[in-house]
Amino acid sequence: MRRSLHYTPHYTLALMGHRRRILVDAGAGVYRYDQLIVLRQTTMPAVLLEAGSIVNRQEELELGTPERRSLTSAAIVAAVENFCAARARPPGVRAAASGHRHDVNAAP
Repeated sequence: MRRSLHYTPHYTLALMGHRRRILVDAGAGVYRYDQLIVLRQTTMPAVLLEAGSIVNRQEELELGTPERRSLTSAAIVAAVENFCAARARPPGVRAAASGHRHDVNAAP
């Protein structure tokens, strides 16, 4: 279920310097950033979610609204439900259903 939330591609730009990241999945806005300590040193499956990037005042104000919080919460719930449903399917069915060709665990 697609919603009106979109990622910001600024992490792909050269001006980001050492903060520049590889975009693994443009449809979902997933970047490779393997060195974050909260993900690197965890002992269980983990996801780091960035619900907004304050790059301008308008976005900052929008992030604080009940409508945006509701939209973000619904998107997170849908993503977790989709992930859990995919994990419940047998591996062959899982790969075919996902349509993803990216292996986020592969070396860049």
